[in-house]
Amino acid sequence: MFAPQALLARVAFVRAPEAQAPPLVERPADIHPLPDSVDAYFVYPFTAEDYVTSNTSSKQIKGLFERQDAYLAARRAQREHENAQKLARMAPGWSGEDTILEPTRLHDTAPTKGKAREEESTAALSGGIESLHIN
Repeated sequence: MFAPQALLARVAFVRAPEAQAPPLVERPADIHPLPDSVDAYFVYPFTAEDYVTSNTSSKQIKGLFERQDAYLAARRAQREHENAQKLARMAPGWSGEDTILEPTRLHDTAPTKGKAREEESTAALSGGIESLHIN
């Protein structure tokens, strides 16, 4: 009988090329020597900025925040005003909600005056018609 180790020693073990480790690349001894100083490679000086080290008073910070809040409120009001103008151009009286537009009268007059005017106009018309005679 054969021992399994003897059989395995005679079998060529082939793996997929993508599963094998790549061969080692021989590099020259001095491919890119480092300079004596790396300060030339730093463009930005890593120091504290003025706004970090300065002592801004709380009043100045509060004033800055108030100016920013006022600016944001003005921008918000301007956007709302522009949106309202756009909606008024699209459909006057529509506020942009998903509701059905209901027709309303533009000129509401007092009912007594309106009725009196209607009666006057109908009386004038009816009087004019009655006075006409057809021969």
